Amino acid sequence: DSLAYKKNPSSNCVYGTSSADYSGTTMTSGTASTISSCSPGDVIEVVEFNSSGKACAAGYVTLTSSDIKA
Repeated sequence: DSLAYKKNPSSNCVYGTSSADYSGTTMTSGTASTISSCSPGDVIEVVEFNSSGKACAAGYVTLTSSDIKA
């Protein structure tokens, strides 16, 4: 399984979308990622891809000022 994210996606990822078609930024599982130029209210979509490279789960985080480190 693998993870990828997009900041403020124009549409939500659909179940079964391939990781190539999603073309988000790859994340390493269990490791925090730094996303540049974030502001309170930005939405981060994190998608999990199964061993076949297809989207199987997604989560969304709306950033607050306390989530953003200077």
